[in-house]
Amino acid sequence: MKSVQLPLIPPAPEKRRPNASPRILSVVPPPTGPAPAPIVRRRRAIWLALHFPDWPLRAALSALSAAERAILEAQPLAVVDGDRRSTVLACNVAATTFGIRAGHSLNAAIALSADVQFLPRNSAQEIQLLNEVAGQCQQYTSSVSPQPPNEIALEVRGSLRLFGGLNNFVERIRQDFHRRGFAPQLAMSPTVHSSLWLSRVAKEPTIVGPRDLIRSLSRLPVNALLWPSEVELRLARFGVLTIGDLLRLPRGGLARRIGYERLTELDAAVGRHPEVRRYFASAETYEDRVPLDFEIETTGLLGVILEKSLKRLQLFLTRRSLSVDCIRIALRHREQASTPVTLGLARPTADMQHVTELMREQLARVQLPSPVSALSITVQQLHPAPKATQELFGTAGSSEATAARADAQARLLEQLRSRLGQTSVSSLQSRADYRPERAHAPASTNMQPLTLREHLPESLAPRPLWLLSQPYDVRPAAHRTLRKQSLSAPERIESGWWDDDFCVRDYHRVTSPLGALGWVYRDRLHSGQWRLHGLFG
Repeated sequence: MKSVQLPLIPPAPEKRRPNASPRILSVVPPPTGPAPAPIVRRRRAIWLALHFPDWPLRAALSALSAAERAILEAQPLAVVDGDRRSTVLACNVAATTFGIRAGHSLNAAIALSADVQFLPRNSAQEIQLLNEVAGQCQQYTSSVSPQPPNEIALEVRGSLRLFGGLNNFVERIRQDFHRRGFAPQLAMSPTVHSSLWLSRVAKEPTIVGPRDLIRSLSRLPVNALLWPSEVELRLARFGVLTIGDLLRLPRGGLARRIGYERLTELDAAVGRHPEVRRYFASAETYEDRVPLDFEIETTGLLGVILEKSLKRLQLFLTRRSLSVDCIRIALRHREQASTPVTLGLARPTADMQHVTELMREQLARVQLPSPVSALSITVQQLHPAPKATQELFGTAGSSEATAARADAQARLLEQLRSRLGQTSVSSLQSRADYRPERAHAPASTNMQPLTLREHLPESLAPRPLWLLSQPYDVRPAAHRTLRKQSLSAPERIESGWWDDDFCVRDYHRVTSPLGALGWVYRDRLHSGQWRLHGLFG
């Protein structure tokens, strides 16, 4: 079969209208700058809120022993606030059977049940327990935001597939908290505020999607927002009883009546305004375990190994700008309990060279019951590293010199405690008691560097430098001489009526024949007996 070659047909000439100008094509040069960033659509977040209605009761009971909790939980129990009405914040099941509810006053609760027991609110324990539960919630997601006093919000979009879907995830959390003795109210929605509001009224786990968010929020009462009572009363006068009524009001007038901050909170709840959250970060700890290839029987060789572990600790602290004030060393034995060694510091530090010296002095006083097969270094609490400040011109008495003196004093205290023992060195702290023998007491072993007061009160009467542990009875023959040699007006101390050491004394400053200046008092409760209580320097 022959191939036929078709002739090429030239294109037809372009028809031009008369008096028409020629068409000019504009050439656009290629962009020389960086390419525009691609539009990235952020996935909508999913927030799970946990609301604990009986949180004050749980926190108050957690501060008690197991025996005390068992006794109190077997009878009607309520936690009251410290306000004027002593409002009931939470109560147990036994109290609810008598009709006691949160919001009742103390008198109303007693009228309903004369056997009800009350516990004061422990706000510090509530915050501590909330942080503990927030740390446990980090097993579900890393985005945990505690909402004091009794709520926790979790961003869980990235965790749903890991736990087998949305319903399985909610059921897993509900069962985990039920085993711990908690019964939180759960709600899930696309925003933080909406999930918190929904959880406050949810009797069963509630899941709301983006399309049903505004409709679900509109049915909630205004008191679910937990706004101040005066704002709720003002809205009630306007006839606003639900969140839907709030959303239908004009924004300008609503902002003037409730404030722009609360209007922004409404916008954030429905997704019109971005939300910024501070996530929970659990307290960081440090632990270094060193297994030994052979057992060690002397503390001298242990010091060499511990020195290397302390260098690793210093590198860890330097990279994170942290410091420590207590290091616990455990010397583990094969068949006996481990030997603890505690290095207590007067102030936080990251200088492990100084800590190494203290460690060697501590080990020199340790008696090993058996050879050491392993050891570990543990730091339970880490502190931010102290920031050194310097004066611009290095003037005398600057903060740098003050910090150097405080550091030298702290190191001296640490060395004394390492050589003499933790309880052998202590400082004095003042007490609010007029009796001289009770005006001071030894400070705790975790003492801080001593600080001197710049100005003493002018009304303070002079006190002797040396105070006798037991007052010394003056001979009766010297009583008349003491009256004549008194150098000051008597200072009367009448105190101790609240305990078993009531005293009424008249103190005088007198001089002895040898020129010593003494501090004597006349005991007005015991026939006017004179006693020597101290000596001035």
